[in-house]
Amino acid sequence: MQKRKFTNYTLPLSILLSIGLVLTIIEIVSYRSEIEKTRAEIMKLRAQVSSYQSEFYQAQNDLIDKKPIFIFTDKQVDWKDLTPHLETIYGKNVTKNIVGTFPVPHNYNGTDITKIISDNDKIYFPSYGRFYLHTTVGFFKILLINPNSSEDEKILDIASFVSGNSVHCKADERITNPITPGDRYRISNLLRTFFASDQPLKLHCGHIASFLCYILFHQGYSVQLVQLQPENPKNGHVAMQVFLPTANKFAMIDPDHGAIVRDTAQNILSIQEIAVLVRKQPESFIIEDIANKNWLKGIYNNPEPMPNFAWTPDKSGKERALIKENYIHLMKDYTAEYWIYDEDTNNAWKPPNKFSWDGRVLMK
Repeated sequence: MQKRKFTNYTLPLSILLSIGLVLTIIEIVSYRSEIEKTRAEIMKLRAQVSSYQSEFYQAQNDLIDKKPIFIFTDKQVDWKDLTPHLETIYGKNVTKNIVGTFPVPHNYNGTDITKIISDNDKIYFPSYGRFYLHTTVGFFKILLINPNSSEDEKILDIASFVSGNSVHCKADERITNPITPGDRYRISNLLRTFFASDQPLKLHCGHIASFLCYILFHQGYSVQLVQLQPENPKNGHVAMQVFLPTANKFAMIDPDHGAIVRDTAQNILSIQEIAVLVRKQPESFIIEDIANKNWLKGIYNNPEPMPNFAWTPDKSGKERALIKENYIHLMKDYTAEYWIYDEDTNNAWKPPNKFSWDGRVLMK
């Protein structure tokens, strides 16, 4: 009798257990569904936060990387022109003071700051020229151009400024020419390194010539990139040309060596004129040093990029970047053929026109 009673309870109990198990499973599935839904919501929120952060950082970077080109035609410069991001990020109570200068390749002493006056709004310079400022809000390389100078003189001031603040090295190559797939070649990435740091640009000939082209292009001048092709294809060199409005002609500028070439009448020569004259009348070459710099010591002029390399005067050697005899030899050897790239309206290079040293067109 007891046994039957126990058996009678077994079925309902198992049914209850099954129902409980089913309900538990349903509840677990429901919880899992809620967890997945919550996780999806969290991911959505994270994506939104990431988007907001991205927008914030982009806005911040837009301010910080506002294509800093510190070339002015006035002797008064607003701090906001140098540091447009400061008040946005740090508030309006940031104190801005000049505390010193710093060495550059063409002038190891930096610049005289004793006659510069500043308040929290402006910097007042005593003259036009180059100024290298170490301040409480950053380092700045500033070029002040006399507005009464001719356009040709302004161009040479800019070329001398850029060339004198560069050294022959590959340390900064990855800034403009990244290895990450999908990243674009951007010469503008060098602007902050050049204008808003205490370091010179550390580039080989092609990149520094492209940078000078970029600066002059954005100052409103017509530029060309010039690739020199010697008979030995293993060698080569890159310079640039700019159209001189006053002289009404193109002129070659070599920012890597810091050179321009004139004739005996003091005309600055184009690459076409140089290629002919160096073969027919090399004695009439007048090579002008616009940079006053030396090559780096051999140990620092590594063929591979050195991303952590910081220039200091002791790392430059005694060999001058421009020696007349060497440069005449380079121009003669390297202008057997030359390619000229014109810049289009999108700040990109058109396919080159190719010429022989005597001006014969090889390809257009």
